[in-house]
Amino acid sequence: FKLISVAMLFAFVRSEADTLIYAGISVFAAAGSNLLNFFYARRFCTIRLVRKADWKQHLGPIMVIFSSTVAISIYTCSDSTMLGFMCGEREVGVYAVSSKIYGLAKTMLSAVLIVSVPKLSMQLGKGLAEDYRRTLSKVVCAVSLLLFPAVAGLYVLAEECILLLSDATYLEAASSLRLLSIALIFCLAGWIANDCVLIPARKEKVVLIATLASAVLNIALNFALIPSLKVDAVGWSTIAAEALVMCISLSSARKVAGLCRWVATDAVSMFAGCALVFFLCRWIKGLGHGPAVTVALCLAVCGAAYTLVLLLGRNTLALEGIKKVRSRFSGA
Repeated sequence: FKLISVAMLFAFVRSEADTLIYAGISVFAAAGSNLLNFFYARRFCTIRLVRKADWKQHLGPIMVIFSSTVAISIYTCSDSTMLGFMCGEREVGVYAVSSKIYGLAKTMLSAVLIVSVPKLSMQLGKGLAEDYRRTLSKVVCAVSLLLFPAVAGLYVLAEECILLLSDATYLEAASSLRLLSIALIFCLAGWIANDCVLIPARKEKVVLIATLASAVLNIALNFALIPSLKVDAVGWSTIAAEALVMCISLSSARKVAGLCRWVATDAVSMFAGCALVFFLCRWIKGLGHGPAVTVALCLAVCGAAYTLVLLLGRNTLALEGIKKVRSRFSGA
């Protein structure tokens, strides 16, 4: 649904008059998969209204998670709001471009986490500690394999990404987008700790404390930095806020799950591949093609080069993926 909605945005949103079309596509992207999952879930359980429910069992944790969501919404929305009344509409528009790309990247990278949460919750709930740690380690490795090259590519191709989604009048958003690309690292690390460890372990209060602290820090830094740094101030405050969430959440998550073990060769191959992605993107960018061609070339060339480095470095997760692909094709 997200991919279809992106295609629909490019196809149908052409001018300022297409506000209602944009709103409809946004609803389609947000609610479409949920509606489909509602009907699909009925294969596995009965969904119905009940007269007598044990509200005390569920209401407490739900309210804590709800409060955390509200805190996140406040500090993410406060960025644009504070830019608006401290700088002006132009700065809000510039930041909106970089934040949209940041949000898109975050949503795509977090897909691995979202689909893993039910299995992690089940393993932790049944006391399968070893299986849980093994699954969590795979999730961390998979997210890392996608996250770090994505950050490297987004950092280099900030201008090209902005030109793809807007026009040259918003190119000054490139510096804030580079800052937000760095924030992705802290954001995803905190997301792993919260959604994959703390919430399944019923540590919702720690998540609430982390999000409230980050919201306060974000707003305070915005007040202090926006007058001098303007749009870039929001990027720095986002990095600080996400880093604070990560530190608080990881410190508690380690007590529940311990440290995920990395194979040394896996880490070496991943960071070597990321360095190659960074320099290949810079080289392709220097060829002078248009933004669409540059981004397409970088995705194709860097994707192939990064995969090759992982395979040559005997990266465990990459080799497992190749084996699964081979087994499926051979089975067919």
